[in-house]
Amino acid sequence: MTIRTDLQFKDGAVHVRDNNRTDMREKLPEVKLTDRLASTKWGQSVRKDAGSHADDPALRDFESAHTIMANGAQKLVAQRESQNPGQTQAAHLADVHAQYERYLGSGARSMDKARANIKSRIGSIDSEFRQRAKFSDNGAGSEIRQVVRQMDDKQKAKFIANAIANEDGEVLSAVLDGHPSLTGLSKEQIASQRARAMQQITPDLMKLERSLQKADEILFQTFDEALGVGDTLTAKDVRARFDAEAQKATRARQEAQDSWGG
Repeated sequence: MTIRTDLQFKDGAVHVRDNNRTDMREKLPEVKLTDRLASTKWGQSVRKDAGSHADDPALRDFESAHTIMANGAQKLVAQRESQNPGQTQAAHLADVHAQYERYLGSGARSMDKARANIKSRIGSIDSEFRQRAKFSDNGAGSEIRQVVRQMDDKQKAKFIANAIANEDGEVLSAVLDGHPSLTGLSKEQIASQRARAMQQITPDLMKLERSLQKADEILFQTFDEALGVGDTLTAKDVRARFDAEAQKATRARQEAQDSWGG
């Protein structure tokens, strides 16, 4: 038996509801994508900054993962604005929400793979830097660290600068690989001297490392923003109202059937 839910009893007679809400088309919230979701050019820009390493596989993976996230978000916005006339808005939004969940799953897998590759590549950059900077340990490391520890900050800076200029891998290894307590240098000072050495000895690796770090940050932020736009993109509040109306209709149908024992 078909039950008409678009009728109402009014003024002693049955009428079609004045406000026919069979479709119940609601105004949807405006979707504002962030810069990272609104453009697929971020990968290209980061790769360009990497210079001669622009085609590094880890950066290519980053570009692919970001494109999936940005392009997917844009396609979902377009889908939400293109409702099939033969489909109710409630059904349309349910479909958009389902597609959004699939989008997040695909984006998460791509992002996790890309970030793992970035982490691995950054680790290999350190090995390449050490090799090209001629890091070595011929047994004098502890003596070098002891000498450095007795210097004041100005002397330490000059001593390390000379080692960088001369590509003295034994001194660089002793100082940059040593524990801060053994050289009198802080972790921040060691990191700064490592960056200075890399900039002077292997500037191409410095560019690549910075690009990879930026890529990792962009991926994390892009996925976080994809999560943040979800409620607006899928019109969560509107869907909740439709769900409430659907539950109300289900109860009304059951109560009607129960009233005549159907």
